[in-house]
Amino acid sequence: MEDRNTAMIVLLLLCVTAEMQVDGLSLDVCASCHPKATCDDKSDGSGKVCNCKYGFVGNGRTYCQDKDECQIGASKICGLHTDCHNTQGSYFCTCRSGFTPSNNMDVFTPNDGTHCQDIDECTVTGVCGEGGQCRNLEGSFDCSCILGYEVQNGAEPFHPHRDKASCKVVDCGRPEAAEDTVLLSVSGTTYGSAAMFVCEEGFVWRRGNNRSVCEADGLWRGGNMSCEEVNCGPPPAAPHSLRLWDQSSRPGSRAIYQCNSGYHNVGKGNVSKCNAAGEWERPPLLCKDIDECTVTGLCGEGGQCRNLEGSFDCRCILGYEVQNGAEPFHPHRDTASCKVVDCGRPEAAEDTVLLSVSGTTYGSVAMFVCEEGFVWRRGNNRSVCEADGLWRGGNMSCEEVNCGTPPSRPSLSQAVGPELQAGLQGDLSV
Repeated sequence: MEDRNTAMIVLLLLCVTAEMQVDGLSLDVCASCHPKATCDDKSDGSGKVCNCKYGFVGNGRTYCQDKDECQIGASKICGLHTDCHNTQGSYFCTCRSGFTPSNNMDVFTPNDGTHCQDIDECTVTGVCGEGGQCRNLEGSFDCSCILGYEVQNGAEPFHPHRDKASCKVVDCGRPEAAEDTVLLSVSGTTYGSAAMFVCEEGFVWRRGNNRSVCEADGLWRGGNMSCEEVNCGPPPAAPHSLRLWDQSSRPGSRAIYQCNSGYHNVGKGNVSKCNAAGEWERPPLLCKDIDECTVTGLCGEGGQCRNLEGSFDCRCILGYEVQNGAEPFHPHRDTASCKVVDCGRPEAAEDTVLLSVSGTTYGSVAMFVCEEGFVWRRGNNRSVCEADGLWRGGNMSCEEVNCGTPPSRPSLSQAVGPELQAGLQGDLSV
């Protein structure tokens, strides 16, 4: 029995010595570390291990490659309104146009609390030019014209650095004298200028105002004086119509009326006569608005017509968006039209792949599944193309399949028993 125990002890000592020799070879593991790795002590104190340096990923020995921190998205790693720039072993952040870092540095990393804040461009005097009024926006600004100025080479609001538009003072041009009147004086032609009128020779001022002012819409307004001969005078105006007249106010003279564009005559005629009593007959025409929206397809595919007084305009229905212009638009005057909303090809979230998609336009549906090696844990795997041109609804989250920690082997004390544990530990420490 004693010989058998002695043989088992010798066998165990040989096994321990073999393990020490193998472990002795592991002392050279630091020489095999990759240049981008460090040689560190194992957490359990059993030896050394090669770990890739910060900013690199790999096995620490055969390869350590740069970790692209920016791939998770600039807003996640750098914050809102930023761009992320990957470097070898690290990264840095910059603010997008219209924003400035809170630490006033061109580049930064967000670990010190730095964030991008809006620049108020409107604090710069004259940023919108003469007659321009600045409005600060999140990350930008735009301009509009103050009273007495109008936009040129574009539309409001506009951006002076991006658009050709600017503000110019309203110019009404030289005022035109009304029928049977002449211009007496004018202080100018721009906004706020005033013009004075008098009746032509042989006419007398009967009613109205002889002073006209250049208004913000570029028109002379307020001057409505009326001069008359000792006869019928000028024929009366009719709403929404053009008057044709040979300037004669003698009895028997005729005035012809034509409805303006967008109106048609539903009255009993279009001629007014100067009678013997020196008065014009009431114009018999009645100009009524034409409802252009009764014409099918007037606004094109996806367009919805809205009738206006003497005209009409168009807007896009749900699922369509305006192109080459803005709403509302006029298909005969503008280049704008409606096109169906297109969300483009849907992008798969992290660890997912696109299973199917019915299309890319409004109402289309895309289905996603997890990549191989991942399982669906939460969220919705169905995304829909919405009216704003974005895919919405798909928020599925996939997690990598993980079997957990492998089972451990028996400890040395369990293998040899408590009698030999102290002696073996002494030999191992040597």
